Amino acid sequence: MRGIILAGGTGQRLRPLTTGVNKHLLPVHDKPMIFYPLSTLISMGVRDVLLVTDPTYREGFERLIGDGKHLGISVQYAVQDSPSGVAGALMAARGFVEADLTTLVLGDNVFHGIGMKDLLSAGFEESKATIFSRSVPNGSSYGVVYTDRTGKPTRLVEKPKPPGPAEAVPGLYVYPSDVLDLVETLSPSARGELEISDLNQLYLNVSRLALRRLHKNVQWFDAGTLADLTAASRFVRELQEDTHCLVGSPEISAWCRGFIDDADLQKLADWHGSSSYGHFLSHALKAGWT
Repeated sequence: MRGIILAGGTGQRLRPLTTGVNKHLLPVHDKPMIFYPLSTLISMGVRDVLLVTDPTYREGFERLIGDGKHLGISVQYAVQDSPSGVAGALMAARGFVEADLTTLVLGDNVFHGIGMKDLLSAGFEESKATIFSRSVPNGSSYGVVYTDRTGKPTRLVEKPKPPGPAEAVPGLYVYPSDVLDLVETLSPSARGELEISDLNQLYLNVSRLALRRLHKNVQWFDAGTLADLTAASRFVRELQEDTHCLVGSPEISAWCRGFIDDADLQKLADWHGSSSYGHFLSHALKAGWT
């Protein structure tokens, strides 16, 4: 399985914070936002990652993450010249998507919880796309999925009106190898974008869409607004203070996956020096996290 992180867009909902900074480089407590989706992919066992961003900020991501060798993975970069929607951004991944499953994660989505590991390690059908869902009090800010009485998906809508309770679809998707072929058949929405909900609907139309619900113990934040960014930061800070364990750390995820060993993790801890992040990495070694 390969993984794609979408880290483009204009970040309009977070201005002026994003006037000169890509929103995925903003801090969620003690680490850049982009660390969280990267950690999610590594936790899934993904070792080949493509980060899609805009030309202005590519260099910043390369300085931050590099080629991924320090994490025991490979990280490549691709540029989306102009915003064209989540599905449109996938076109920048042509040449990266192979005859295998590809996991797509939005760069501003933060996931954490005991049930997450089981959810992502359960295996995926190679011929189907897989989406996830979570009940929310107001679905008008999300792509949502409607289901029948048995829980099977029947329809997907992007940001439905009027607002009300709904099953939101988080920014985490698993696609089969023909995903780019289907993206090419999409037409722009009224917003002028190629919508991810429309792509998922194409798979649903031919009975090739699987749905998994996030466990109640899994926390999910769409950190694209100031309120949600603040909530995500508060959650991470409080959890780390209570457990003394890092949340959303690519280094810890790579170590737990066996992509790097104890000596590698110690080098990374030393590089971070006297920062709290470095102390957390050292503590993980001493505590023997798994």
